[in-house]
Amino acid sequence: MTSLMLNFVEEYPIYRGLRVPLWVDGKLVRVRRVSDLDKKAFKEMLEKLREILVDYSKSLDASGVSPDEKLEAIADALTIFLKAPLFIETSEVAPTPLKAYMLYLMIPNLIPKLVTEKLTELADALYTLREIQVPNYVRELASPELSEQLTRLWIALPADTRPGYNTSSLFAHTLMTAALAWVLAKNAGMQGKELQELRIAALLHDIGKPVNPQRHWEESVNIAKYLLNGIIDSTSLQKILEIIQTHHTKADLPIVQADRLAASADRLAEAVEEVLGEKLRKLEERLKSDRNSWDFWRKLYESREEFAREELFKEDPIKELTEEFLAKAKPPSSGTQTNGISLVIIDVASIQDLITRSQEIRVMAAASYLVDLAVYAHIPMLLKSKLGIPPEAILYAGGGNILLIVPTQLVESVENLTRDYQKNNPLKLVAASTIFTDNYRAASNRLSTELFKKKYSINLGGKISLTSGEKLCQMCYREFAKRKVQTPEGEKEVCDTCYDLYSLGSQTHFKAKWYSKIRILNSSFKPADVFNSDYNEVSKTLLELIAGHQPEEFARKSSGRTLLRDYAVVKIDGNSIGSFMSDSLSFSEIIEKSFRIDVSLKKAYAKALELLCNGVKDAAQKMPQLASQSSGLCEREVARVYLGTIYMGGDDGLLLLPAWAAIPFAHFMAEEFARGLGLSRGLTVAVVAGPARMSIWSLLDSASKLMDLSKQVVRRYSQQDNKALSAIVFDVYDSGSPSGAFAEERFRRSSRRYQGKVYGRITLDEGIDSSQPFLVTESVFLKREPPELWSGLGGVVMDIKPNEWTDDESIRVHTEAFTKAFLVTTDSEKKYDDAKRVAVLKSALNSAWREASGSKHWREKLVVYVSRQAKREVKAGYYEKLQKVLVDSLLSDTPSVPIADLLILLKLVRGGAW
Repeated sequence: MTSLMLNFVEEYPIYRGLRVPLWVDGKLVRVRRVSDLDKKAFKEMLEKLREILVDYSKSLDASGVSPDEKLEAIADALTIFLKAPLFIETSEVAPTPLKAYMLYLMIPNLIPKLVTEKLTELADALYTLREIQVPNYVRELASPELSEQLTRLWIALPADTRPGYNTSSLFAHTLMTAALAWVLAKNAGMQGKELQELRIAALLHDIGKPVNPQRHWEESVNIAKYLLNGIIDSTSLQKILEIIQTHHTKADLPIVQADRLAASADRLAEAVEEVLGEKLRKLEERLKSDRNSWDFWRKLYESREEFAREELFKEDPIKELTEEFLAKAKPPSSGTQTNGISLVIIDVASIQDLITRSQEIRVMAAASYLVDLAVYAHIPMLLKSKLGIPPEAILYAGGGNILLIVPTQLVESVENLTRDYQKNNPLKLVAASTIFTDNYRAASNRLSTELFKKKYSINLGGKISLTSGEKLCQMCYREFAKRKVQTPEGEKEVCDTCYDLYSLGSQTHFKAKWYSKIRILNSSFKPADVFNSDYNEVSKTLLELIAGHQPEEFARKSSGRTLLRDYAVVKIDGNSIGSFMSDSLSFSEIIEKSFRIDVSLKKAYAKALELLCNGVKDAAQKMPQLASQSSGLCEREVARVYLGTIYMGGDDGLLLLPAWAAIPFAHFMAEEFARGLGLSRGLTVAVVAGPARMSIWSLLDSASKLMDLSKQVVRRYSQQDNKALSAIVFDVYDSGSPSGAFAEERFRRSSRRYQGKVYGRITLDEGIDSSQPFLVTESVFLKREPPELWSGLGGVVMDIKPNEWTDDESIRVHTEAFTKAFLVTTDSEKKYDDAKRVAVLKSALNSAWREASGSKHWREKLVVYVSRQAKREVKAGYYEKLQKVLVDSLLSDTPSVPIADLLILLKLVRGGAW
């Protein structure tokens, strides 16, 4: 069987109702019709899946696996294929935590090398595998092209065609059904070949729905036959096809129970009845047909013109019923438990304590890497190798959590595994469980309660023994020093944990990144090639490199003092994600929301990198001495951000990047993430910068506190009509060791917005003003109003004039911001207009402040002074722009003259060093 023939049948329009809308061409889309392009993409997806399975089958045969093992491997491959969009990454560094689990599942001869009790041993093993020749089928699974295609289909294809029911994603429903089928089969005593056949059937049981919804099992059989023919033995193939054919009728099969349970867990029947029940009953009487029959929906659509004349519907009743359901549906209030099935959450406790245990960047990067490696790869590997828990049973992994569904009989084994985990690893795991309930909110609440009990219970066991002469670790100051390690500052005595983390960060994490390929705008390159340096030459000056210095600046001996550039710590976190998830109607919706959040953040990051690259290229063209180096300069600046990306996934991230690039990068990510979630949620992004040798811990502590304070403002603005989706807050420190407490005190004292929204009053005293955090509100998208940062202070500092705020205008403005900021930070001699503008603005601001400060009425005096200078000065244009911003701010709903924000922006754009 070499060709795939699909005859798509659509007796009435098929819509996908989107509980999380799409942002398409400047509009919110809540109901999306399945298009011919979707059908084409679906056919191409199946053809690609067949290619991957054929190549994988040959690899399995060559490795000598048994027939039962091959069936298990094919089932794993089908699951990994459906989850492919979660593997999108900027770099092909082999292998990342995300790809490690894929390699474990997809390359059998690697299993002995990867299955280990110790997380650091897995990290070391992965590092030694970085140069392996990855099979083509693995490259295809991790390709951006397949990710884009599957992302489209995750969103486009509904699990059901009926209004209300069409809010479930086909792929999310498939994975949920497959997980439940495995649990029920295990409870029934299935094992070996029979169990693996069931897994494959469950993963393909509804694959024919996009072709012919009414007789989808027949199409599913045909597609399964196309995908598996010649790959598995004929006996198993026939058994799988039989299960698919009868998955609605043969009541004793686990897949039948699983399919019904998954549909019940979606709780859509209850919600549909509550929202549409009365209207549907009247339509049933009118059409003399039952709503659960295909004939009912066909008649309803065929009668659309008659209903339109009677003003019962406007045009398309199926679309309008879907819209009504989306507008009115609420999460169910009750649920039904199913004995024998349990939900388990595995939580990595005290992640921030681990990541921030030391001020050393290598320790921080290694700790973050190990958390991701544990959640995405190591724990799932142990769950599978020790307990046989397959990848489809993991409903969600990320953000330090793993949510899985297992037979209740396995819960104790999972808890034992997590308890034993910390004996060999620097991470503490906590597992909590609850009986499976078809009401996600109720199940989630019970899980949270159980997890809280486990995490915060007091253990009185264990003793601390002190030995004379013992010293505390010189990195974390939490444990006693046991070993010595060489650092750029000299030899340090450290604990075992910090030793392992420092070694991993130095020799594995950053070193692997240094020699890995980065993909950007159809080109790929390695940091080692871009900077023309060996890792050992730069390992002692990583922060300086990230801040913007070249390796040769520190390689040569110099009697003078090197002026340091600034680097920025950028902390990212989703806004009100907990309520976003708990508002879900179903488990399928939870799976899809998790998918949408993760993909939206990673796409926002990747797109911001592209704008940075284009901005630097444009800047190079404006400087004759750099014009011939535009591509190389782009690659160099992208490499700095990539090296400084500590983590990025789920709804949070942590970046270190050159200070000059921090504001446009952070602001664009905050915007783009909101677009990716259809304006359902946004990000709060905190940017704190300082010289390249300033303590990273100090900047991170300050950023964390500013983020917490800004989120308080966002929550209050979210209750307004023009609600805040995202926020950006920023600060710069020139020297010293700032802290979260200091950052909080400075912010509370100066931010008039914070005072007005949180305290309910604004204190206009002699102190300097700030208008932070800067918000990205709904009106930016729905009314096309430029964001306040770019229409105000950012526009003045960058000399940018935003127009009507479309998606294209956002790209233009942020690209131009990168261009101008790069010109400023590069042109230390101030030969070009952008650098001159920043210098003049800083001078003008200082002059104005000297004239006006020291008085309670300094704001009015400052505006008068700036207005007067706008009439006098040769460079009056700068003063005129300043005048407009200051007057607008003084007359806004949070009256202030944000001199503090202007000064901070000017420092950030300069990037230090001149």
